[in-house]
Amino acid sequence: MNFSTTSTLSDLSTADVQALTRTNLASLTTAQAITVDARFIGALLPSQIPGFATDDLVLLTTAAIAAITQDQATGLSVTQMAVLTSTQLGALTNTAIAALSNRQIAALTTDQVNTLNTAKLNALTSTQMTYLELVDVAALSSAGIAALANAKLRA
Repeated sequence: MNFSTTSTLSDLSTADVQALTRTNLASLTTAQAITVDARFIGALLPSQIPGFATDDLVLLTTAAIAAITQDQATGLSVTQMAVLTSTQLGALTNTAIAALSNRQIAALTTDQVNTLNTAKLNALTSTQMTYLELVDVAALSSAGIAALANAKLRA
């Protein structure tokens, strides 16, 4: 497989996707990055996720981001977490949100936290809540604050 000449990543088999190195993933062209779909994401191993360059990661569709599994989410670097758009962060499943490490939670921007919906906020564990910065919690809407379970606020 000559990855550098593959324009449409959807042409790759699961084995081809899993054979990609972090260097391959970091060198995606814009044309390749915009073709990343849920099937491609689903074929990635969790250890490959850190290979995505941040400028490529922001090009992924919400459908592609929504395909990130719980195990894959734990592979996102803090830099990658910080560049996800609010829409992309909202596309992560509740189980993927709940799997994020404390460092990943701490890397979220105020804008990202402020756009989390009720289900996403309630997916956070009590420990994860303690890693939100005070400015992040203060920026939540009244509906967002009301959505948090009292037990989580006491954490």
